[in-house]
Amino acid sequence: MQMKSILRVKRDGKELTREQIEFWVKGISDKSIPDYQSSAMLMAIFHHGMNIRERSDLTLAMSRSGSRMDLRSLGSFVIDKHSSGGIGDKTSLMLAPAMAAFGLKVPMISGRGLGFTGGTLDKLHSLPGFTHELSEARRMQILQSHGAFIGGQTSEIAPADRTLYALRDVTETVEEISLITASILSKKFTEDLDALVLDIKCGSGAFMSDLEKARELADSLVKTSQAAGIRCHALITRMNFPLGAETGNLNEVIESLQYLSPGSQYYEVARQHISVKDHIFSHAPVSSAIDNLVFVTQALMIEMLAITGKFSAEEAHGQILSKWASGELLQKYKEILSEQGVDWKEADDLIHNFNKQREKKSIPVLAQNSGFLVDCNGASLGNLMVELGAGRKKAEDSVNPQVSFTLKAWENKPVMKGEIIGSLFAEENSNANSIAEKISETFTITESKDNDIHYIYDRLAN
Repeated sequence: MQMKSILRVKRDGKELTREQIEFWVKGISDKSIPDYQSSAMLMAIFHHGMNIRERSDLTLAMSRSGSRMDLRSLGSFVIDKHSSGGIGDKTSLMLAPAMAAFGLKVPMISGRGLGFTGGTLDKLHSLPGFTHELSEARRMQILQSHGAFIGGQTSEIAPADRTLYALRDVTETVEEISLITASILSKKFTEDLDALVLDIKCGSGAFMSDLEKARELADSLVKTSQAAGIRCHALITRMNFPLGAETGNLNEVIESLQYLSPGSQYYEVARQHISVKDHIFSHAPVSSAIDNLVFVTQALMIEMLAITGKFSAEEAHGQILSKWASGELLQKYKEILSEQGVDWKEADDLIHNFNKQREKKSIPVLAQNSGFLVDCNGASLGNLMVELGAGRKKAEDSVNPQVSFTLKAWENKPVMKGEIIGSLFAEENSNANSIAEKISETFTITESKDNDIHYIYDRLAN
């Protein structure tokens, strides 16, 4: 078999066989196929696409290009969640311990942030002692004893994906749906999963701003997973506003701790306003800056429990509230992070001092005119936070975990010109005042409300 003949097949718009795809991926991994031929293949796929069977074969071949976790010995249901990323998206921090509290195993491989959306690992690294660098034996030990870990991708996990991603970047083929699908799922398929739940963000604060494009990606991910023998459900969720009240790193971890606390305001929103029959498509009762975070997180928790087949959606919702109220979810969260090095005495002192400092020195972000707050350009907000050090422009950049933005208003809230709609904390940055003014410009204020707010646009399941 020669790469030239395989290239000809896809150049002519024909279907690749499993053997041809596996030959290509093996050649990527062992460097026997030069980058210029792989680049030509990427361009051919960009123009002609791949069907679901081809996507599944490519995904599985990429997942087998490196090490895999054998989790069958755990004897438990193995599940993970993937988010396409958004401003203030901290749902993974609550989902992993919540599912572990139900006896599920969650081998959560997460990333660092690059660009305007933050990374789960960056958020957790704001806590003293946290490490994501866990050996395979240590990961297995934490999974067995505590039900979840939150680790990082190693060089041994799907190495073919890293090579192809770099080539996609330089050949302008990043946005092709087949290649996005294989890139996302190849890393998840190394986890030996029983099921996967996807959160596909759509809106100004997400990489997918168009609903139909988001639906196309979700459909591809669900069908490709199904073809590979993995149960998969996807929610397409609204990302027109920061998710929750906090955007940053340490402050998002603090919000996740507050979220899981028994009797918190987050719990009260979930208890009083969410019913399973209407939480997907009903109009959202926006009354605080935390509503969108609660609705999306609860929808994902319900989906992750329901996909196991052990709970109906109604039962899942009731069980979540019960374990939440008892303190089990918060206890499991702290337990898992302790296993990954977090010193909670130091962490509590850090959080206390941080809260005192930002209470004293935060810069108010003011409404530029009067009316209803209907939108936020999340990409612009995220990029402004990156300017202050909350994220990275380049992979090697460091992150300042204490740079934070706190939202004090919400979608459809009536505001007056000059009213405080948020606060920015960036103590050591001389540009903070000018950035605060620019942040105010990311919010859209109009004379009328947006009467069509849904937190969950759609649900897809195989």
